[in-house]
Amino acid sequence: MPKKQPNYRLKVLLKGRTPVSHWVDQTPWPKVGVWTKKRSPIICVRGWHLYTARGLREALDHSFDFNSCTHRSIYLYLAEGRGAMQPHSLEPKESWASARLVKLLKRFTPMEVIRLRNSMSIDIIHRRVSNRQAISNVLASWGVRVEYLETNTV
Repeated sequence: MPKKQPNYRLKVLLKGRTPVSHWVDQTPWPKVGVWTKKRSPIICVRGWHLYTARGLREALDHSFDFNSCTHRSIYLYLAEGRGAMQPHSLEPKESWASARLVKLLKRFTPMEVIRLRNSMSIDIIHRRVSNRQAISNVLASWGVRVEYLETNTV
């Protein structure tokens, strides 16, 4: 029987593996490699929220803290979801029954986030590359193939 492919996605967290959104439970995520407790996934309410590759730019937006109007350092992880999954109808994110962090891809300072977002937007606006190619280029620079985040779905 063929081995099941992992459901790789992206996860953005703050220092201490704390969620960036103040709308969700602020319990820190477990260490890399450890699965989270199982929850019923309901997008934007509960479950373990992960971004697809298309959501890279949206994930980077989480560095902005609307309460203080400043950017924060963020940590971008390669993550994996398992079990039941509910996709968001408008955004490239999903809520999973369980998830784990696979590896830390990059820690971004506030200025790095702004520069990366701007460079991706400029490339797309000037039609140098497609949105998919801009994301693929960035992920490849961290050793992640965009195909892992697109084809391995439930």
